[in-house]
Amino acid sequence: RRAAEAASHVATSPGRIDSKLKSHAKAAGLGGVVGADDDDDAPPRRPPPPPPLGYRCVFFDSKFTWVRLKAPNELTVEHADRYHFENETGLFTGAADDDQAPPDLPDDDDAPCVICGKNDRPESCILCDESGEAYHLDCLDPPLTKVPDGEWYSPACRIRPHLGTAWIPLQDVAAGDGGLAVLRGSHASLDFSEQQRGTPLPKSFFSRTKGALDWRTTSFGKGDVVVFHSSAIHATSKNKTPGFRVSVDTRFLVEPVVADADAKPRKWASYAATAVGLGLARTL
Repeated sequence: RRAAEAASHVATSPGRIDSKLKSHAKAAGLGGVVGADDDDDAPPRRPPPPPPLGYRCVFFDSKFTWVRLKAPNELTVEHADRYHFENETGLFTGAADDDQAPPDLPDDDDAPCVICGKNDRPESCILCDESGEAYHLDCLDPPLTKVPDGEWYSPACRIRPHLGTAWIPLQDVAAGDGGLAVLRGSHASLDFSEQQRGTPLPKSFFSRTKGALDWRTTSFGKGDVVVFHSSAIHATSKNKTPGFRVSVDTRFLVEPVVADADAKPRKWASYAATAVGLGLARTL
């Protein structure tokens, strides 16, 4: 928490601002983790217990860790990190490096069905857009009656790790002076399957009324850490101070939880192996 205090070159405002991050976290439904007092009537939501051996987490280095300088009167409009990392980086193709091309998919119209092993009925087969493997529509569980529109991923490839962001202010930030604000519950309540053209937001965001939006922010102390899902819509308020507001944000991946102990989520293995192999990440 106090690691950022060592950055003596970062100017801070006179007098330390008391951080309200803990009480704010409980108001956002994280009281079971943070354990702070708050007036919210809703009971705290506790996370599910971790697997016996815990989760594996990969932290990404330079390409996904940025220092942010917010100039006076500058702000960040509402957005979700998810679309940037899906559309403009290799994180969701198994190539963790921005400059590395996604892996080539096999080009074989006669590929056998992964489930039954037969290569008959090609008109009833669907190819995974990640691995290129073939599946009969009626061999899937549950079966499909037709080829779906858009991209389709096999049961193994659709398992993804949880991509998140950690935001760390390097100076005290008063509420409303350029600090982070998160739209409560947006990662779970909105449909991210369709992106609104020209925006880093899902179409479903624009169907909600302003009165239904519950933005949460607070004052922050330097070294505070805010962790949120890549689908969480967030923004920063206008920096009303005469100086730059300085912060750091980085990305992390948490191993997905699968019901089948024998399942090997290809995407997670690809993320971890590629990132660690390129020296871009460390597995914790």
